[in-house]
Amino acid sequence: MRVASLLFAIITIFFVFPCQAKADDFDYSTFARVPVLHEGRIKPLDTFARSFLLTIHGRTHVEGLSATEWLAEMLFDQEMAYQRHVFNIPNPDVLLAIDLPSREGHRYSFNEVNKALKARVSMMAALDQVGRENLSQAQNQLLDLYVKSMWYIDISRSFSLLLPDFSIKNKALAERLDLPFDTPLTYLDLMGRNAVFSDIAKDMESKKAETLDPYSLEILRLGTYLRVTAQDQKTELFRIIPPQWETDGDAWFSPWAVLEEGRGSPNTASLFALFTSMAMAYDQKDAKMWDEKMAEAFSLLSDMAGERVSKKILTAEYKYNALDPFYFSLVAYLFVFLLLLCAQFFAREFLRRSAFLVLLSGAFIHAAGIFARMYIMNRPPVATLYESVLFVGLVAVLFSLFLEWRGKNGVGLLIGAICGSVLQFIGMRYSMEGDSMGMLLAVLDTNFWLATHVLTITIGYGCCFVAALLAHLYVLARIYTPQNESRLSSLLRSITGTALVALFFSVLGTILGGIWADQSWGRFWGWDPKENGAMLICLWLIWLSHGRIAGMLSPLSFAFGMAMTNVVVVLAWFGVNLLNVGLHSYGFTENIATNIALFSGAEMLFVVLSGTVLLGRHTKKREAKQGIL
Repeated sequence: MRVASLLFAIITIFFVFPCQAKADDFDYSTFARVPVLHEGRIKPLDTFARSFLLTIHGRTHVEGLSATEWLAEMLFDQEMAYQRHVFNIPNPDVLLAIDLPSREGHRYSFNEVNKALKARVSMMAALDQVGRENLSQAQNQLLDLYVKSMWYIDISRSFSLLLPDFSIKNKALAERLDLPFDTPLTYLDLMGRNAVFSDIAKDMESKKAETLDPYSLEILRLGTYLRVTAQDQKTELFRIIPPQWETDGDAWFSPWAVLEEGRGSPNTASLFALFTSMAMAYDQKDAKMWDEKMAEAFSLLSDMAGERVSKKILTAEYKYNALDPFYFSLVAYLFVFLLLLCAQFFAREFLRRSAFLVLLSGAFIHAAGIFARMYIMNRPPVATLYESVLFVGLVAVLFSLFLEWRGKNGVGLLIGAICGSVLQFIGMRYSMEGDSMGMLLAVLDTNFWLATHVLTITIGYGCCFVAALLAHLYVLARIYTPQNESRLSSLLRSITGTALVALFFSVLGTILGGIWADQSWGRFWGWDPKENGAMLICLWLIWLSHGRIAGMLSPLSFAFGMAMTNVVVVLAWFGVNLLNVGLHSYGFTENIATNIALFSGAEMLFVVLSGTVLLGRHTKKREAKQGIL
């Protein structure tokens, strides 16, 4: 037991304190916690960067850079950022449409993508006019690629007015503009002197370059720089400047929006100067200067934001992103499989206890991640489809741990590992869509009902999955170890008990949902697909439980029915969202119809094949018995 405890401690330390390599000597921890308004909520820059990098690249790191480091490079070194292979284009039809070569890894730089798309602007406009619903998958992905490239430009040019990337090479012009000679200047430094040279620049544009003196050529170069940089005025995604005036309300602004809309203040002027210093530090690889200016900028931003932003929540979200608890809980669940496999050959009891501790540690990390999200978002654990996947997985694992604690036979460990890992994989698919802590629709943003109806119904989902997997194990035991009556009886009791628990929470959750609907929409029941799905789960469990308790269903028939509960729950949970109708359509997801069909087909195939095997075996026994008689 001491060895098992030591193993548990080592695994816990490994999961809770993951090591991360740094790309350079810069400390990005403060930069990562800078608040930004995006998609209706204030989040740290780390989350902002991860959201976009996941959407564009499919991962939270690129070529050795974390998402935060990638964002810093985007803002302060566009030349390098535009060369990185960030865009993930796996569809060969999309590559063919824009004439990009196929390559291993399917990653392309912004320079490559932008050049290809620029040559096909008319095609993009034509596709956009057709409407998404009338386009093929490749055409929709092509439009998505165009949108992502626009995001890339928008973010990367957000600080262009603050970057010291221009210098005046003519002393006479520098003196005329009262600016330093051959010294890095920003767009903001130059725009105040625009009136001095704008008229001269217009006159010079009509002349041939070889007839111009150095003074006039420098004016033309300066005018070109200003015109090109001014094209970034429409950048709006990087809303990092908090509201400063009463008329701003809750609106945050990008640096360019502050300039163009006249929303500046002495604080924003100081902040812009700090950003310019950070750009110089980044360019010069001066880590000390970067840390100093970043700390000053973060402090100033916090003062400007006031009570709108909580430093503790920003820090909590940053640490949540860094620790990535759901990834490490998935690792724990998968490790349980390895321990259970090894337990079939040696040290059975020791490895079973070790697997229990690993599964428990995985559930602990899983729960810690959910509690962290609750603290960050200030809402109950289940409010979106993604969060329902996380919570159902945790419920299934905890219930499996309870079964293992009672039975001590490895069954609970196997079921917990299956439910935990499968649902975490599904959750990872939804997290790839970007920020998983998005704002809710008004109908969902009610903490009381989120903590009662939604929580109760998802507990029912988790118990249903456990009961269904127990039924699968019972059927397999009937096929491979039919002589082990005690094992079969134990499994049957577990199925029946778990089904009753699932029925209780499903019925209670459905009733609470009706009360919510009555208060929110003025009717208790409306027969929309989501409500019908909830009722279908209740009716299915009532029919099976009543049939078994009343003796109308044999143990095997009951097990087959419970095995199909997976299909019923998946259709009620995900399937009805595909209809995109009714007041519950807020959970609509795309491209899952095929997956649901494959899963349902596999479950039905399992029932048919195992039923055929057992029926054939029963027929042979009956024939053999008749032959003896």
